[in-house]
Formats: sequence, structure tokens, C-alpha cells
Amino acid sequence: MTIEGGYDARLFGIALELKPETTDELPNTIVRNEYPYKDGAQLENTGQKARTVKCTAAFLNDEYDRHQDLIDALTQKETGEFEHPKYGVMIGYAENVSIRHDAGKRKAEIDFTFVEDLIGSTETVIVEYDVKAPAEASFLQGLNDAIAKFNKDYMEDIATLGGLTTKIQDYTSAVNSLVSGFEAGMNAVANPANTLLSTVTFLTDLPGRVIGSIANVVERYSEAYSALHNAPARFTSSLKTGLAELETATGKKTASPKTQAQELAYATVMNHLKIQSALRLGLETAYRFKEDQPGRNTIKRNEKLRAFDGLGNYKALDQADPVMNADDLEKALADARELLRAALETDRSMTSLKNLAESLLRHVNIVKLEREKIVAVEVLSEMPLHVLCLQRGLPYQAAERILLINNFKNPNAIKGTVNVYAA
Repeated sequence: MTIEGGYDARLFGIALELKPETTDELPNTIVRNEYPYKDGAQLENTGQKARTVKCTAAFLNDEYDRHQDLIDALTQKETGEFEHPKYGVMIGYAENVSIRHDAGKRKAEIDFTFVEDLIGSTETVIVEYDVKAPAEASFLQGLNDAIAKFNKDYMEDIATLGGLTTKIQDYTSAVNSLVSGFEAGMNAVANPANTLLSTVTFLTDLPGRVIGSIANVVERYSEAYSALHNAPARFTSSLKTGLAELETATGKKTASPKTQAQELAYATVMNHLKIQSALRLGLETAYRFKEDQPGRNTIKRNEKLRAFDGLGNYKALDQADPVMNADDLEKALADARELLRAALETDRSMTSLKNLAESLLRHVNIVKLEREKIVAVEVLSEMPLHVLCLQRGLPYQAAERILLINNFKNPNAIKGTVNVYAA
């Protein structure tokens, strides 16, 4: 340290020694509302003005030659970091730079005012709703609810059969026949590893065998469509269709019950197949929403950055993975909620199904309310899509997202009705 009582700091990557005397300004913007024939004024605090820190950096003796590095750094047009000895890292610009130097004494002092870019730094912090955690919790609770429901259904069916041993045996035989069919279907697809269901151990009693076999075969159906994970809306639609085919195939086996016991057994198992199908589709939809979020965050972060540098050159930004647009989100949500609604018809008391539907709806609402409001505008004369973005108050990079919700032959000459995101 060559300055008595000085501070170590760093500005735009350049190590500095600051004089101990600094001046900070944190002024508020006060609006004065004054009225005729009334003394005084009504004040309204509309927030702080830009935070400024005035410092003096000194370069003495052997450090003298380094002052030119700081001068070069202060000419940059991009925001930079100022590692303040008291306030920590600040993001912003340097202004009002004043330089005093004496080459003979090898001494240079640079006064500068650093202005913090508070809005720019805070808006890049992305807070998202974690749809995966509540969906997994609802799924696991749904398995417990399903076992409890089967126990209840079983006791009601036995009571309907009058408790006769032969009818109970007929009922159990019909259930075991369907369970054997599910277990045989599980062998058609390899057992997926490291899944949520693989952490669950089902009991070997009748409820555990029934719910476990149905849950596992439904998971295998989901695994069969894993190649579509990169197309989330298509995945959820295909999985819904596949689960419907599973229900249809199972329904054909139960189409002609011969006894009252078989009829009750088939109806109970079909209801639980609906429940497990709804739980699986809801969970997989939540997984697709969660996987979609990093790409959405990258796009959001890119749209807050400048498209061009100070010399007018287009800046290369982080490449975002394709994300679900508003239509895709609505379609995936509708598919999941349709099965969840059908499952709730079998037992309105299953709160796990309601919670799973609520978590999916909350995610879609947050995304749509935050960024995905779509409006239709009329473009009367041909113009490039980027110009339309600027006219609508959207960032230059928003053109990539708008392309996904329109069918342009030539994005450089658009005309007519165009769907755009509201600014």
C-alpha cells in the first residue's frame, strides 16, 4: 500500500489504490404536489435516483505506468464491475473522469464517479416457480391415496357381494388376472432407472400389487415416448394417446364380465388405471415444464442485453434451446387436466390430483402473465420483423420468439395479421 489509509479496489478488472476520502450520493426523487390556496406541499417519494460513488485512485512511483491501463478501461461503453472496498461488487458505468499526473514525480491521480446500474443488475435475476417439486410431492401422495382408495373400494365391493367366500375368490381372481396382464406388459419396455417411482416400495398385499403394477406399466408407457422429450407438447399429446390406448386394451379384456364379482373387480381396476394415468401424465408434464425453464431464462436474459455493441456490431448471445410457446403450454396443460379431471370423477376426495393440477396451472399462468401475452396486430405495409419488434416496444431479440407463433414466408417482409407478444 503506497497511500496512507488507502483502500484496495478493482475497477473494470484494474487493481486500484483508492484514497480514503470518498463521497457517496443516494438521493431520492421527491415529487412535490402543490395546490392553490393551500400551504405547503404533498410529497411523494418515487424512488432513489442513480447511486453514485466518487473516488480518487492514485498511482505512485512504480505504479505510475499503470494509470494508462485504467484510462483505457474507463473509455469502454459497456457496463463493468467496480469492486468497492465497503459496498462489494457494483455494476455500472464510470463518468466525470478527471486526470492529474506528473511524469517527473511519477505520480498520477484519477478522479472518477461510478454510477450503479441498479435496474440492469437486478432485472437479470430470474425467479421462477419450481413446478417439479410440488408435482413430485403430489404424485407420491397420489400413490398413497390410491392404495387407501383401493382398500376402501375393496371393502365396499366385498360388502356388495355379501361376504360370500366363493364370490370373494371370484373377485380376487379377476383382479389378479388383470394384474398379471399389467405385469406382462411391463416386460415390453426396459425398467427405467433413477425415476421417482423407483424409490417407492409397494407392499406385496393385494392393494400394493394392484397399484404397483398399474403405476409401473403406466411409467413404462411414458418411457416408450422418451424420444419426444425435446418436443414437449408433442410428447404430452402422444403420451395421452398411448395411455388412452392402454385403457382401451384393458377395457376390451373386461368388456364381458360373467359374474357380479368380476364386474365389480373390473370396474375398480379400471378406475385405478385412470388415476395412475392422470398422475403419470401430470408428473411428466411438470418435468417438461421444468426442462423448458432454462431455455426460457436464457431468452429472457438475452432480451435484456444490448443487441449491438458501441461500434454497431451485432453481439453473439448465448444460444437458447427451443422453448414451448403459449399455444404449446396451453395444449400440454389441457391434456394433463383432462385426465386429472376424469380421475377426479372416480373420487372427488383425492386432493393429490387437485394439487397436481393446481401446480401445473400455476406454472402456466406465471409464464403467460409474465411474458407470453399474445396480441394480434395489423401490419399494413411490408416491413422486417425486427422493425415491428421495435415499433411494439419489444427488444430486438424478441423476433426469434415471434417467429414461433407465426407462419411467415419471409420474416424480412411481413404484412397482414401478425401475432406478437405484448410489451
